Amino acid sequence: FPVTIIRHNFTYAELYTEWTKTRYINKGEKVPNCYTAAFKRSENLHSMVFADIRKRHIQSEVDNCKQGFSTKKNIKILANLMSKYAIDQEIITTNYAALVELPPSEESRIHIPFSSAEMALLWANTDDMGCRLALIYCYTGFRPAELLKIRIEDVHLDEHVMYGGMKTAAGKNRAVPIADKIMPLISSMYNADNEYLVIDPYRDWE
Repeated sequence: FPVTIIRHNFTYAELYTEWTKTRYINKGEKVPNCYTAAFKRSENLHSMVFADIRKRHIQSEVDNCKQGFSTKKNIKILANLMSKYAIDQEIITTNYAALVELPPSEESRIHIPFSSAEMALLWANTDDMGCRLALIYCYTGFRPAELLKIRIEDVHLDEHVMYGGMKTAAGKNRAVPIADKIMPLISSMYNADNEYLVIDPYRDWE
């Protein structure tokens, strides 16, 4: 009985700690950055007893968040996942997070391609890493995070192809041809002794 009483009085922060341990840490996995960020943005919920939290409390965190739509959505998603865990652990019986309303999603910004002059400027400055990466993005269609995740073993210079991608099932591990124009750029970055094609000292997304 004492254990049950303690669990029923878990605060939002305490339940978050237990949920992350159960779902990620105990499995040797890192808690996704989107959830750690959403937790930080839900500061007013941290000290509240989870069983006392209602829709209005979570809604207030979403409505008062100064960040963009994705962060607000992640606040709701995190609260929803934690609520499902709490129901499974018989701490609560109702998932109030599922009732939280999100603002209208922001319209996607229109992607404006580089002009011929801008492309020429990039090619004129290939000694700059930023320009080299921009050109690789242009000729491969990779997102920034996708390129950073490409391992050396997935780059086949002799076949003029590399494998990578994320986000959707169709986009994962797709074969992307290495265009002749960027082959010298890829070749200069290729080092069989490295784990990744692009060396990035800030790999905290792993």
